[in-house]
Amino acid sequence: MYKTLITSLMIAEGIACITGLLSWKKARDSVWKYFIIYLLFVFTSELFGLLCMYRGWKEIDQLYFTFVVIPAEFIFFYFLFAYHSTSKSYRRFAYLSVLFYLLSLFIENTGTHRPEFFSISYTVGNLLLLLLIFMYLYKYLQSDELIQIRSNPLIYVSIGLLIFYIGAFPFYGLKNYLWSSYKVIGTNYWYFATILNCLMYCMFTISFLWGKHKSISSSS
Repeated sequence: MYKTLITSLMIAEGIACITGLLSWKKARDSVWKYFIIYLLFVFTSELFGLLCMYRGWKEIDQLYFTFVVIPAEFIFFYFLFAYHSTSKSYRRFAYLSVLFYLLSLFIENTGTHRPEFFSISYTVGNLLLLLLIFMYLYKYLQSDELIQIRSNPLIYVSIGLLIFYIGAFPFYGLKNYLWSSYKVIGTNYWYFATILNCLMYCMFTISFLWGKHKSISSSS
């Protein structure tokens, strides 16, 4: 089951990455080119993670994902949503989210007990991202651009993010506790979270297939 899900996730990420690269020509003049680069970064990072697992480099893998991959994921989407808003207050909140998240990561890292998974900073990052998504969707659904919803790639990206970050939130927020006290529950929830992760990357792929990749701003 583990190998099947890991393989499925790699395939989902790979398809999203390849679809993005094939869409480079139409996205290169917009902010979406950075989304393609982001997907390439995530896919290669997953490959590096598999290499670390194969080589037994657990500490290197943990440090890389804790201080590079996970922060890059949150910060990228904070800026992506900030870019697609014309509201100064929304953008200010997005930029402050970067500061709040990095501050929580710093505090958790300098604490007396360093956990295997940084669940506190992940929880902060997750909540801030969900707030940005809901704020964006709320204003977008009230705007005149609603008639173009099918061609807005950020809508598909938002749906994908909501699927994963809401569904997997309890698992990553309680990951250390589950692994130490409820191994079976933690393992089964990891299966579920990985499936949600695959669905998120499927939505990213759809965003390239159906979306028009230009800079889309709405009053959020």
